Amino acid sequence: MTRPTKAIAQQLLNDFARVSNVSAKDMLFDEQDVIKTMERIEVINYHAWMEVSGINFTCYNAGHVLGAAMFMIEIGGTRILYTGDFTLEEDRHLCGAEIPPPEALTITLTIIPTPNLGPKHNLALTPALTLTLIGGSP
Repeated sequence: MTRPTKAIAQQLLNDFARVSNVSAKDMLFDEQDVIKTMERIEVINYHAWMEVSGINFTCYNAGHVLGAAMFMIEIGGTRILYTGDFTLEEDRHLCGAEIPPPEALTITLTIIPTPNLGPKHNLALTPALTLTLIGGSP
């Protein structure tokens, strides 16, 4: 998890615990649970890598929201890029996503049409995806 994501998650979880209108026995978690959870979260910076059980993970900016990340996973000599939502275009407060060349790609997207989000936004990644899927590199 990136530092901004951890900070935002802590605030959201604490807010949820404070405003829950349920009895203490029915609460999913309390602020002490949030503290314990935050202590267990490992933070990774963009462009940093970590190894877990022989699998390497490198973190890249996804550009979607503050702290959004995509991960290049290297396992058995294969590089797999995993990402959720991402944004390629820069705006006032965020850089666009960094797309390192993978050998395989896994994307989980939420696409919601808005007046500011037109077809060109979604099609900007098409050449990189097409080249990657047919075995080339963007």
